[in-house]
Amino acid sequence: MSSDARPPNSTPATETPDHEQQATELDALAPPLKPFWISKYKSEAAKHWDLFYKRNTTNFFRDRHWLDREFSSILSSGPIVALEVGCGVGNMAFPALERNPELTMWCCDFSRRAVEFVKANPGYEGGQGRCRAFVCDIAREALVEHIPPQSIDVLSCIFVLSAIPPELHVETLKNLASVMKPNGTLIFRDYATNDLAQLRFLSQKEIPKLDSNLYVRGDSTMSYFFEEEYLRGAMKECGEFVEEVLERKGIEVENRKRELVMERSFLQGVWRRK
Repeated sequence: MSSDARPPNSTPATETPDHEQQATELDALAPPLKPFWISKYKSEAAKHWDLFYKRNTTNFFRDRHWLDREFSSILSSGPIVALEVGCGVGNMAFPALERNPELTMWCCDFSRRAVEFVKANPGYEGGQGRCRAFVCDIAREALVEHIPPQSIDVLSCIFVLSAIPPELHVETLKNLASVMKPNGTLIFRDYATNDLAQLRFLSQKEIPKLDSNLYVRGDSTMSYFFEEEYLRGAMKECGEFVEEVLERKGIEVENRKRELVMERSFLQGVWRRK
């Protein structure tokens, strides 16, 4: 791939079981794309996610029932006002609303098309006002223009911050904090460094790298991979949260056709609003 051209679709890597530091070392050596393309992909992020939902409609992501296992005590205990940023087409919101009849769920995404899919879901009108969806770029637009300040008990940021350039992470976290109640809960899950997907980016002949641990997919959407210390540093710089737990989650995914067992790596954490 020339750095003057649109990056091609990512291709599968040859997976190896021992890659704990492989991605980190390779990322440090890989040069980024030219500044023009870096600026273009970052500035057009919302457009590319809108095209993603135009192509895939509501069929790409599965409903996130794993929240029942990972965060059941947060989402199922009495009257709660929650906000899901990066809601997509509602794969988390509607299962959560079904589980807890006393839950009120705000949902936002910077893809207008994704929000339209949420509003078209039968559960949206059927929820009798318990689900409220709106368009917002949380990296650049104030959430308090849509939601009263300090009104949210639980805020979910799940596979969202990875789609935002790292230079905007701290301001994004401050934006999230602005609508949370004191002692409110932020739940986080996102891609970790040395994840299989990062190794696949780094296995390409010419790597579609925008910044350290930040890459562009074949559909022009971005993906950032988090290190624990980086995330802790961003939270500390934000100054609005107290960490309760942060851990690296490893999941083995079996590809029976290729007879491979592949490792996925995520960071998962819970913070309290000061």
